Amino acid sequence: PNDVKKDAKEKDKVIDPGQEQDQTNEGTLAEDNEHENASSYELITGLLQAGDWPEESYNVRRCTGLEVRKALLLWCPGAFYVIDGFEQTEGEGLEGRITRVEKEESYYNVNLRPKDFKVSEEEAESVADSSIADEASKGDRSKGNKKKLSESSNEVTYQHRSQRIAFTDLHSVFRRRYQLQQCALEFYDIYNHGTLVAFSSQAETEEVLAKVLSKPLPNSIFGTSYGTSINYKKFMASWKTKIISQWVNGKMSNFEFLMHLNSFAGRSYNDLTQYPVFPWVIADYDSEEIDLNDPKTYRDLSKPMGALGPERAQQFRDRYEALEANYFNEDEPPPFHYGTHYSCAAYVLYYLMRLEPFSRLALTLQGGRFDVADRLFHNIASSWKSASHDNLQDVRELIPEFFYLPDFLTNTNGFDFGTTQKGKTVHDVTLPKWAKGDPSR
Repeated sequence: PNDVKKDAKEKDKVIDPGQEQDQTNEGTLAEDNEHENASSYELITGLLQAGDWPEESYNVRRCTGLEVRKALLLWCPGAFYVIDGFEQTEGEGLEGRITRVEKEESYYNVNLRPKDFKVSEEEAESVADSSIADEASKGDRSKGNKKKLSESSNEVTYQHRSQRIAFTDLHSVFRRRYQLQQCALEFYDIYNHGTLVAFSSQAETEEVLAKVLSKPLPNSIFGTSYGTSINYKKFMASWKTKIISQWVNGKMSNFEFLMHLNSFAGRSYNDLTQYPVFPWVIADYDSEEIDLNDPKTYRDLSKPMGALGPERAQQFRDRYEALEANYFNEDEPPPFHYGTHYSCAAYVLYYLMRLEPFSRLALTLQGGRFDVADRLFHNIASSWKSASHDNLQDVRELIPEFFYLPDFLTNTNGFDFGTTQKGKTVHDVTLPKWAKGDPSR
């Protein structure tokens, strides 16, 4: 009964039209706004678990890959919720007016290949010819389909996803950057599920972090010390020392250690612009058999990718020295060796374009279509040569999926990626000879 009273009290507090409306407005407008706010509040409370009631709310953005959704973070005594599709106008505590946010719709016309599609060297040339011949008709069909889709997408749609994280299930929370600003937090539960939310300001970020750390967190890395002040910066320094010690003493695998290092660096699976980075390890992609006991099989990890090829490394040094010699104005960009980065959202989608939801994100990044076939990821050996020796614009590293997820190397969805200028059909990724046609090797 007490919970019911509290819910009723909070409901009255949020939707009171007298606090939000100008009394000189027309009665019908006030009634419409009251009804809209009441409906939104009822939708939100209907998503809460029995016994939960919001004490505080924050406008946030939930980040998943390249998708960013407006959401509300509701702070409850025993848990907090992240509910997509709502936002609150300015107001103290829960005094703001809650409105629903329209869901953005995206439509793409993607050509698919039959399930039994196979590529052989003999077929490559004929496939290339037919692809060129069909290009004009595909373009016409695409225009027609886009027109139909745009005509049928006038209806306003909403999508509300609710996620509850109980403080007893919280394993860790980390400060994160969002659009180069320190205004986000990433929460991990005991099931290793991560949720990245960006706040309106760094002050709100620190406020929520302090409130989380003041709660009893029995299953978290922060321990069970309730009521004691936790210095986040000092704790993370101590946690990092502990992780390094475990790795040095052989109590942690290299993969786990690298994932921890990525986390300490602020990288996350939930943000493609700060996706975890893994190094190229193998340097031999041409041999029929691979000898893992031969040091020559491995890449020199003491050097960055740009320094591996001697000739290209010298070109980078020459460019830096030339830029340094002509650098007189501090307002200009400083001298640099590499004009590109070793990781970015485009590189992540370059590797993962065959796997959903990354296929859809790749289409979003490229304006509704896949990139030109020659620029797509289709051969591991070629990508290694480009990043390590051949291309002055390519010093990219790898992503974690190379070490545990062979599925991204196979075009199981049957996307039609087109044909290269040399007549090669881009389908499954071409593997090294020593893989014997098995992506899991």
